Amino acid sequence: ISEYDPQINLPNLNGVKVDIEMYENLWVADYNYTVFPSVNDTEWYGKWYWHKKDVMKFFRQAIKRLLSENEEELLYDSVIVCISSHGGDRCIISSDGTKLNIQQMIDKIGPINMDF
Repeated sequence: ISEYDPQINLPNLNGVKVDIEMYENLWVADYNYTVFPSVNDTEWYGKWYWHKKDVMKFFRQAIKRLLSENEEELLYDSVIVCISSHGGDRCIISSDGTKLNIQQMIDKIGPINMDF
């Protein structure tokens, strides 16, 4: 999340774009990991302005990508989540100023927690 509504009084985070490029180079080029979103993802890749609903939808889609088609088997043995944004005590701040609890987001990762 690098772009923020002017009325919430938080500056845009232009460095996030550089961070994302560095993460991608590390995880894809150096380690050959699967990264979501990929450069072919027209919905999420290069998105800098994120409402709460965008973050939640992204996490739901990411969780589904971790599971087999019948959602009974994990396809990966680990998950690395990188979030760049303004934040506060145990939260990130969406582009419109909504605080999102980080632990609640992390708790949703896994086959048992598909009610996100």
